[in-house]
Amino acid sequence: MEVPVPSKPLPYERIANELRVGIIDGRLAAGAQLTGENELMQRYSVARETARKALRVLRDEGLTLTRRGVGVFVRDARRVSRHASRNPAIAAVDETSAGMVGVEEVADNVTAPEHIARALGLREGELVCRRVQRQYAGVSTTRRSALYIPMGLAVEASITELDFGPGGAEARLREAGHAPARANEVIRVRMPFRPEAEDMRIEGAVPIVTILRTDYDRNGLAVQASETVLDGSRYALEYDFPLPEA
Repeated sequence: MEVPVPSKPLPYERIANELRVGIIDGRLAAGAQLTGENELMQRYSVARETARKALRVLRDEGLTLTRRGVGVFVRDARRVSRHASRNPAIAAVDETSAGMVGVEEVADNVTAPEHIARALGLREGELVCRRVQRQYAGVSTTRRSALYIPMGLAVEASITELDFGPGGAEARLREAGHAPARANEVIRVRMPFRPEAEDMRIEGAVPIVTILRTDYDRNGLAVQASETVLDGSRYALEYDFPLPEA
């Protein structure tokens, strides 16, 4: 991968460029600690603010993260490819191979949030069965997802508990005659709100990806909706679909 370099970089840009090349070509591996401000000041004969700006550039590019009182480290750049039609269990295997572990799950019954009620065609105040998952890389949350199923359908399909049984919610919906046959996804990319950035340990100008997916059965009934929030630096969205013949 070729890294574009300004023709006449400023001192802090020159330092950032050299460190960036080391990160991208693998000489500075994921988890490696970068040279600190004091050493950069000596090596390049620059002021502290110049060294600090160089490190800030890499942070804002999503290449590093700061551990207070410890130093600056290279972020793990391994990405998970999220395929739109893929089984979540398979995606979990990919996440594990990318150093993401520790899925936390919670199931409860809640009033459907307004946008979820709208996606599922529910009236205001209707209950849904909700299942929340978190995926971690170290202490950072890399993925948050919540699955919502209309309460009446959840009771009918026996999926009101955390353990949905073999095959998960989709298998229970299929057994109840409501197998998902079509899906709609709405994808947005934005900067995280402060609570999200703190929860996901996101530093600098790293965006998040939000995905709202609604599944419908063959009769057009919305049977489940899922809302997923991804660390934009750790996931790639992959789509494979047929093209109409000319």
